[in-house]
Amino acid sequence: MFQLTRSVTWQALKGLQAETANDRIRDYFAADPQRFEKMSLRVGGLFLDYSKQPVSDEVLAKLIELAEHSALVQRRAQMFSGDIINVTEDRPVLHTALRNLGEGPLKVDGQDVMPEIQRTREQIRAFS
Repeated sequence: MFQLTRSVTWQALKGLQAETANDRIRDYFAADPQRFEKMSLRVGGLFLDYSKQPVSDEVLAKLIELAEHSALVQRRAQMFSGDIINVTEDRPVLHTALRNLGEGPLKVDGQDVMPEIQRTREQIRAFS
């Protein structure tokens, strides 16, 4: 299994953290007037503004590299598809099913788990 904290990219990020520990965000904005536009986005009804975090372009590039090396996109897809990714308990993680308010199915071992989750939600609603 990939050890994130032992990777070269992680070590580089630790070094960058030490180098940038005393940086001021206002200096980042002074150096790059487009920082807000480059480091904010709106998606899925959410607005994310990370321009006001002590993150340089170099740190951001290393964070993206770390995500790529750790197969983040593939692991997210496995989580959403109900694959077994909780290796300790040898089962899928069902965070996505518990938060799914849509009508679509979420299958685990070929079985749609959403009807059971919806029944449980109704029981909780009735109890409370």
